[in-house]
Amino acid sequence: MNAPHCDADLFRETIIPDAVLPPLRILVVEDEGLIALNLELMIRCFGCEIVGPISEVDGIVDAARMHNPDGAFLDVNLRGRKVFDVLPEMIGLGVPCVLSSGYDDPMLFPAAFRDMPRIAKPFDEKALRRACAEFGLLAAARHTGRRDEKAGKSHAVPFPRRRRLPVPALTASDESEPHPRAAAGRRGR
Repeated sequence: MNAPHCDADLFRETIIPDAVLPPLRILVVEDEGLIALNLELMIRCFGCEIVGPISEVDGIVDAARMHNPDGAFLDVNLRGRKVFDVLPEMIGLGVPCVLSSGYDDPMLFPAAFRDMPRIAKPFDEKALRRACAEFGLLAAARHTGRRDEKAGKSHAVPFPRRRRLPVPALTASDESEPHPRAAAGRRGR
């Protein structure tokens, strides 16, 4: 879905979020202005704070150090430069990263990064929400780990690898059954 829908649906009813996400700080790395704006709008609709957008490879690590994001969406190709040079440092900083690209073939990525989570462009709102929800779970686990570390316990929480965030497919029943709010809106008239 290309257009974010955070406050009204087709029938101009308030949309209730699928799941409440904790307040997260998300780093957006994208060099195309309209794509970055669309991504920012969708992520803000989830209740997240945006860091960026960063449009050059050289600014990624500095932004991550300065703002300590809970997760990052990284466009693979920024003005002709690939983000793979800074990925080891981002991973070393403990920032969970999801790669984004218009090319969904992992064979185009260096072998070391083929198993990283990725999301295809154009962005699907549900896939973005799932990624942000995972960022939230990882952030909560990191915070628990820090408390446990202070108490002498340790729980390492790596970001899941080898995951392509799925785009939900429409089934025949999805197309034939009206949306529950749409059906409720017609009954109320």
